[in-house]
Amino acid sequence: MKDLKIQGEKVEENTLGYHLKQLRKQHKLTRKDLAAQLEVSSSYIGLIETNKRLPKKKKLQRYASTFNEDIHLLEELLEKQKADDESVDSSNAPAPLENDSLLKDFISHIKKVQTPFQESILKQCLEIINEHWKASLVKYSLTDLIESIKKELSFQIGTNHRCVEGLLQVSEENNIFFRLFRNNHILTLELPKKHRDKIDLFERWVGPHDYSFACDLDVPHLIEKQAGAVYTWFSPQTTLQQQFEHICNSKVSLNDVLPNSSQLAWFIQQNSEALVAV
Repeated sequence: MKDLKIQGEKVEENTLGYHLKQLRKQHKLTRKDLAAQLEVSSSYIGLIETNKRLPKKKKLQRYASTFNEDIHLLEELLEKQKADDESVDSSNAPAPLENDSLLKDFISHIKKVQTPFQESILKQCLEIINEHWKASLVKYSLTDLIESIKKELSFQIGTNHRCVEGLLQVSEENNIFFRLFRNNHILTLELPKKHRDKIDLFERWVGPHDYSFACDLDVPHLIEKQAGAVYTWFSPQTTLQQQFEHICNSKVSLNDVLPNSSQLAWFIQQNSEALVAV
């Protein structure tokens, strides 16, 4: 296969990553634009396009729907890529080391340590790796975040997809991961569950959210998914019917939805009873 240089990365033609990159370019989307539509980070798009990570089939379906592409073609490329990489699914794994000898050396050193101390050392290594990934996230002061909300996420700025994610610096020692999406007339915020009490920092400038629900959250600097919460705001132009339809289409059980608006709560109750009756 022919090798290409893409933003400093070596990428082969006829691979899934290269094909998805070409589709994005054909649709005149930046990585940031596509990330907002797929509800992922732009760094995730970069990993996919440089074949450092493979998307799960559910995410691949989102790609196919966004680009109106044949899902069977994408699945064939995915399976071929898995076979080439000898990987079952690297979507939740770090990019492979360029030099496997480094990993072998690391393991050999760990084996020389007494067994009771091996787990402690590995935990410390994981903390160092997490801090390294965390350092790559964009840090926002509260002032920066307010400006980003005004410039990037305001409902008054057309209907383009937008995404802002990073670490909100609440204090010198306290940084909170967040991810904000705006998709047309809907604004969504993802927060780790342990920081959901900080929702007021966002509501101070966006207003009270309309509904929320619990979820498993992908945090870029952590390997394991974290317990999280999703908060949603609707623009004033959306009707209660449109809000209800959005909730139904979001594949979240109505029983798990926590309305923050009395009108929306009433509408959900009325229509849920109607659905049960049918």
